[in-house]
Amino acid sequence: MIKLTNQNLDGVSQSSTSHKVAAAGVNNISRIDASDKKLAKNSAGQVNAERFERWANWGIVQQKNAQAQSAERSLMSVYRELVTINRAVSSQVKNPQQISDSLKQLQHNISDDLSSNLQPKVLSNQAEQSQFVLNTVDLFSVKPAETISMVLPTAGKSVSFHLPEGASNKEVVGIVAKALAPLHIGVAAHADKQLVLSIKSGQSRQLAEPVLFSGEGIRIPAGNPVPVQLQAQQHQLTELAQNIENNKTDEIKSQIATMQNEVKRSIATLRYVISKVGQETKQLTVNANIDNVQTQLSQALQQGDFGSRLTGLLAQANISRDTTVSLLKNHT
Repeated sequence: MIKLTNQNLDGVSQSSTSHKVAAAGVNNISRIDASDKKLAKNSAGQVNAERFERWANWGIVQQKNAQAQSAERSLMSVYRELVTINRAVSSQVKNPQQISDSLKQLQHNISDDLSSNLQPKVLSNQAEQSQFVLNTVDLFSVKPAETISMVLPTAGKSVSFHLPEGASNKEVVGIVAKALAPLHIGVAAHADKQLVLSIKSGQSRQLAEPVLFSGEGIRIPAGNPVPVQLQAQQHQLTELAQNIENNKTDEIKSQIATMQNEVKRSIATLRYVISKVGQETKQLTVNANIDNVQTQLSQALQQGDFGSRLTGLLAQANISRDTTVSLLKNHT
């Protein structure tokens, strides 16, 4: 029988104040400031796009808001699934394959919102990352000082770093991260005290191919460089599914606890972002009036050639075809 301690689920709720703030920001669109500038035709026969630029910015903010809320819903789905698994393994897992299949389906459902380590993609400005685990070289155990070299044959580059005697895990991560920073490779510590290297997916071959390590015979054998194959890190839900299928009690306990804490932190961060987006929406919509915009745009387009004015509008405001159609839907 596998028994897990129940996790404290306080602080994770589907309703949040930040959602109300964001919703209030969106609802501000109904409040009209009649003093806003009217559209005017310039000497080149084009339309002043000041208002449309504001609406384009409003659209960007709302897109970010939608992405953040979608990511929050995905995180809530993950958390609820973890709670269900927690209860199941606390009694006894009777259908491990069924739970495994459910996790795989959940992984597919959240793929657009969350990365393989369950981090919201909307919070990252970086390109999709591929992660690799250094699971055959132990850099975290307390050992004497050593200088280690790494050669990435595919990239044609090498780095060296010195690990002092008795270095802590945090110090090891910092030292290796500083050495690999010029190669745009991120470094973190895996839950199993293994080094995790991150790189843009388009450059993942640099770490997918064997990396050559050389040392002084303490952590790495002295002499000729040793080829080390890094392991591509699996999706966290895939790892959990495999542990459940193999009935790995300790791993399941540790992983569920870690994942729940990480999901809680991500949800809190997302709710803060949603709240900030709501404030941005209020600022952008304080002078917005879609009805006046439609009327004024219609009047402007009726004066002269529609095609040239539409081209000018698109060029100045850089708004999408869908946005233009939406604005003109009552005047076509």
